[in-house]
Amino acid sequence: MKTKHKEITIIITLLLICGLIITSCSNEDREPHPIDSSGFPVADNPDDLYYSSVRADVSKRDDADNIQSEVIPYGDGLCLFVRRQGEDDTPLGYDMHIIDSKGSEEKVVELDTKYAEAFCNIDDKYLITVSSIEGIRKYDYSGKRLYTTEFDIGYITTVYGAVPYDKGFVIFGNGGVLAFDTDCKETGRARSGSCGYAPVNERSCFEQDGNLYLLASPDDGEGDCVAKVDPESGTIEKVASVSDLIGGEYVTTYYYGPYIKTDESDYYYTYDAAENKLVPLVRLSNMVVIPEQMNHFLAPDITLLDNGLITYYYSYSEELPPDLIIAYPDYETNYKDRIELKVKGYGSTRDVGLMNAAYRYNTSQDKYYVRVMEYESDYQYIDEDDARRVQLRLMQEFRSPDAPDIYYGDSFDYDYWGHTGIVIDMAPYLRECAYYDPDKISPNILDTMISRNGAVYQVFSSYSMAGFWGDKAQYTKNTYKYNMLPALYNGQQRTSGIYATGLIDLILRIPLRDMYLKGDMPSEDEIREALQYSVDNGYGPDEYFEPKDPIQISLRRVSLFDTYVGTIGSYHGLCKDMGVTAKYIGIPSFRGSTHPVMAQGLVAVSAGSDNPEGCCEFISYMFSDEVQERIVLNNWIPVNKDVLNTYLNYMSDPSSIPEDKYLYRELALRDPKTGELIPLSDEEREMFVEAVDSMDVIMAFDWGIRIMIDEEMNAYYRENIPVDEIARTLYSRLSVYVSENY
Repeated sequence: MKTKHKEITIIITLLLICGLIITSCSNEDREPHPIDSSGFPVADNPDDLYYSSVRADVSKRDDADNIQSEVIPYGDGLCLFVRRQGEDDTPLGYDMHIIDSKGSEEKVVELDTKYAEAFCNIDDKYLITVSSIEGIRKYDYSGKRLYTTEFDIGYITTVYGAVPYDKGFVIFGNGGVLAFDTDCKETGRARSGSCGYAPVNERSCFEQDGNLYLLASPDDGEGDCVAKVDPESGTIEKVASVSDLIGGEYVTTYYYGPYIKTDESDYYYTYDAAENKLVPLVRLSNMVVIPEQMNHFLAPDITLLDNGLITYYYSYSEELPPDLIIAYPDYETNYKDRIELKVKGYGSTRDVGLMNAAYRYNTSQDKYYVRVMEYESDYQYIDEDDARRVQLRLMQEFRSPDAPDIYYGDSFDYDYWGHTGIVIDMAPYLRECAYYDPDKISPNILDTMISRNGAVYQVFSSYSMAGFWGDKAQYTKNTYKYNMLPALYNGQQRTSGIYATGLIDLILRIPLRDMYLKGDMPSEDEIREALQYSVDNGYGPDEYFEPKDPIQISLRRVSLFDTYVGTIGSYHGLCKDMGVTAKYIGIPSFRGSTHPVMAQGLVAVSAGSDNPEGCCEFISYMFSDEVQERIVLNNWIPVNKDVLNTYLNYMSDPSSIPEDKYLYRELALRDPKTGELIPLSDEEREMFVEAVDSMDVIMAFDWGIRIMIDEEMNAYYRENIPVDEIARTLYSRLSVYVSENY
């Protein structure tokens, strides 16, 4: 994002006066690190390399295992191995699908191995399969078996994987590594030893500069490491700690074969043995990857192949065929030369609507490139000091080249940011976008996106419903004051269990903004009464309790259950778990219930962006019928009322689902005994629609208020300060806070 020099707020001006200028390291300054590796090719500058993708045209078989598969490189393309199985899951063999780099299937070969646990390509001439039952088998790529031999499975304990190296191939497992030449003759072995170097996954062994290495988890408890493997001397020795390489012991790390990704980074990395450091291979936000069609049965299986391709294997269910997506280096499309639109936020790269919109937008025009990135852990906060630090950092970043054009997520108060000039009113721009039609958005949902001055500072693509659910027979309304709830049955408690601090937070924090803006700020007496209610009905910080199961609702031991509900499947499941028809009452508060949406795809456009038109045009793609439908298939409630109604009609009458909408059958309810599709009942549909129509506020986390509540409740429990005094202090602090921030 280019920096616009304009006055934003007094706060920003003061920050600049104080000299709080953030510095950043440009990606363009990075030195390339070419290394001699038999693995994924190392680009001179991964920031300049972009990827496009195709959906592979894989032939289907009725007896194919739709959940798991294996991919290895072959020539410029790949081989996909899919197991065939009988009705009782008895293994029948494997199909080898040979596919080129653009997704075309060249041929399918049946292999006679039934129990292969690993596959390995030797120089594009031979295929090696490894099984603890069948031993080592060598094939050519016509499927002809050339050789079979046994190996010492006891030495490695279990088969994790097999990989090629310059002298042949190696098989590795928990116990160690066995090396073989291309004729399948053992040439060496290395024992894990007392440390017990367990591989982190089935592709974690790799070759570099003629040496073998293993990404492993040693038994010594010191964390994952890189270990050097020497089959000739029989040793496996630790050479580097993963936590040292990534720069932090508590950074979440993911392994894709021998390659590393962290929550803190936008890159896949490989280990450079000569320099003893990680080298970036691929920038994730440079990848224009076809998103999954619907919610995964398993997490996507991502494989970086030695020929530079990256595959994504999406498994949907045991009945549905999976998708194989091939990402390939794209040197023709002008991604690098486009105007960049940065989106930043926690969980942004995992947001279904956002990522689908980004893919469609990046592939449908050639002026802008949408780059979706995650905020680092430095932007998280749990106390008042952290909150101030993060707010300062955001203000600093606002004027830096790294500032996002679009903010994502519910961690920030976009309505406040809009009134202070940090984010823009999107309404004038969205009105010019073909995909944004406010008439298609459910009216109550649209109202939550509109600020009190009529501006649209924030929009979202989908949501789930947050709050309490009770028995329809006990709760006849969907809104209640917190202290005027229906009478409890004999021996029944109000909730399944909640701490007093959490209870007052729900009662007070969520409705406070709207109450203040309406001139209806709760009084000191009202806050005192709410505090007393929370103390009487909630648990103290040192008390232990086990939350009750939903079934306690039907047993009349609990009257309310707190949870999130998305699409019909989760609502029907809640009714089943509760044993009653669930009625949504939201979160009872001072004047009645609030009904908060847990928004997905919640975004706001920075006032510092030079391209508000492009930002809003991209955002409008989240509201397209295609993306809204994809959102439903991923178990979120769409904001498009027509898409929602179509979905509800399909659920009420599964037989009406057309053939080209077959994915909806995966969302339909099923008879637990027969597995047959069954219709959604009229009663459950009525209750679900009533809940959807009641939503009235975005669940944005105003951490300023939450921190005040935590501090005052801690004073009550830790310092024995009376409720009256706590109420007086909290009311005073909140009064100042809302006057300054709302």
